[in-house]
Amino acid sequence: MSGRGRGRGGFGRGGRGGGRGYGRGGYRPRQNGPPPPRGPPAEPDTELESRQVAIETKRFFIDIKQNSRGKFMKISEVGEAGGAPGRNKVTFSLSTGPEMAEHLSEFAQFHAANINEPAPEDGRLKSEAIFKEPKRYYFDLKENQRGRFLRICQTSGTGARQQVAVPASGIALLQENVKQLLDDFGVDDGGPDHHLPASKDIRINRKRFYFDVGSNDRGVFMRMSEVTNRYRSSITIPHSGWAAVRDALSDYCDQMPYTEPEPEAEAALPAAPAGENRE
Repeated sequence: MSGRGRGRGGFGRGGRGGGRGYGRGGYRPRQNGPPPPRGPPAEPDTELESRQVAIETKRFFIDIKQNSRGKFMKISEVGEAGGAPGRNKVTFSLSTGPEMAEHLSEFAQFHAANINEPAPEDGRLKSEAIFKEPKRYYFDLKENQRGRFLRICQTSGTGARQQVAVPASGIALLQENVKQLLDDFGVDDGGPDHHLPASKDIRINRKRFYFDVGSNDRGVFMRMSEVTNRYRSSITIPHSGWAAVRDALSDYCDQMPYTEPEPEAEAALPAAPAGENRE
C-alpha cells in the first residue's frame, strides 16, 4: 500500500512534510532528560533600617537595604486601602541619595512659594530628572482633582517602570527623613561601582546635559543625555573612546573659539539744535 494513506503512512495529518512529527512548523525534536540547570537563586536583600512616614491618607516606608550590589534606599507607598508596602516603590543607590534629597528640597520650596498659584492646563507645575545609568528618575509636581502631588518615576534599560506619588504637603517631611538616613549611613554604596566618578550636569541655554558614568559586563562607559522640556535623548560612549571624543571637541574649540556676543550699542542721540546743551 502506498505511503500516501489517510494519516497512518509517511504522510499524515502534518501534510506533505511528513507524519505527526512534521507539520507547518517544521521538525521539532523531542527533548529528553531533565531541563537545563538554572542559576543560583538571587541573594535576598538585608534590611539595615526602616522608617514609616504618614502623609495625609498615605503611608510611606523608607528602608535602607543591602545586597551583593551594595547599599540602597527604597521608598514604598501604601495607599488608603492599606496592604503590604512595596507595590508602588522607587529604589536608588546611596550615592544617588544626595541628588534625590536635593531635588526633594527644591520641590518642597517651590510648592511652598507657589501654593496659591493656579496650575497650567496640563496640571504640571515643575519637572526635573536624574540620570544614573542604568536608571532614570523623573520628578513631576502636578495637580489634579485630588490636589497637588509629586510623582517620582523610576525607569531602567529593561523598560521596567516604578513610581510613587507623594502629596505635596509631605514632600518636606519625606526629604527630611531621606537626609537623616543618608547622614546615618553615608553615601558610599559599597558595591562594585562605588569607585566610578560622580555624575555631572550642565545647563546651556534652555537645555540641560547630563554626564553619567556606569559599568556593565562589557566595561565602563559614559552616557551623555540631552534634556529639554519636550524630549530626552542620549548616547553611550565606551571608556576606550573618551580620549578620542575629548580630542575631537578640543580641535573644534581651537578652530572656532567662542566669544561672548557684544551688547547692542545704544542708539545714537540725534544732534542737538544749535545753542542747546544736553546733559
